[in-house]
Amino acid sequence: MPEECPNGRGNEGSVLSLCDSLKPDRVYLFPSCMKNNPEPIKNTEWRAEIIREKLAERNPEMKCIIMPLDIKDATDF
Repeated sequence: MPEECPNGRGNEGSVLSLCDSLKPDRVYLFPSCMKNNPEPIKNTEWRAEIIREKLAERNPEMKCIIMPLDIKDATDF
């Protein structure tokens, strides 16, 4: 599995930073799915799971919904 999301504040990624600032009730994440791209380097679903865990630690009442995109290559339009 690729490297985890950074733990330090200030450089932890846009989703976590935005949630810290905006404090939404609900967040939807649309990662590329593991089903079509089983290698961790080729999907972002693993990262969405880490983000959901970190959001739950910071605000247990915030709902994080992960809806993987069923596509082979997110860069191929």
